[in-house]
Amino acid sequence: MVSQAIPMALMGIPGIYIHSLLGSRNDYEGVKQTGRARSINREQLQVETLRAELADPASIRAQVFSAYRNLLGLRAKQSAFDPSAAQQILDLGASVFAVRRENAKTGQILIAIHNVTDKPIEIKLGTEAYLDLLSSDRLSAGVVSLAPYQVRWLQ
Repeated sequence: MVSQAIPMALMGIPGIYIHSLLGSRNDYEGVKQTGRARSINREQLQVETLRAELADPASIRAQVFSAYRNLLGLRAKQSAFDPSAAQQILDLGASVFAVRRENAKTGQILIAIHNVTDKPIEIKLGTEAYLDLLSSDRLSAGVVSLAPYQVRWLQ
C-alpha cells in the first residue's frame, strides 16, 4: 500500500487504477496468451470470483480494497490534502519519502511519511508530538518509528 499512499499524499488528484484498488497480481498467463508485455496488468476480472474474494477478509483483494478505502476516506476528510494545498518534499533520508502538506485556508498541516524499505526505521522529526491519523497512535516528540513499508499521516 505504500506505493499507493504516496500519490495520495501529493498535490493534485491521484489517479487510481482498478487493478491497484483490487490488489490484482501480475497476469503472467495473459502475457503468454497475447504475447504482449502490457497484458501483465490487464487481468480479465470475473464478477462472481471478484465478489467472493472481496467478501473473504483473508483474501489479498479484500485486504487491499479495505486499506485503499480507508486511505481514500481519511484523505477526503483532510483539508491539507486539498488538490491545491501547498506541498513541500522533506529530505529525511533514502529510506523515507516524506511530504508536508498545508492548507492555508484552514491552517491544517499534515506530514505524510512513507517507509519505502523492508526494514523498520526511526527518523528524527522535530520537537512536536503528533497524532498518526492512520493508526490513531499518539507519538511523542522527537523520533518516529516506522515498520517496513509503513505509512504515517501525522498531524
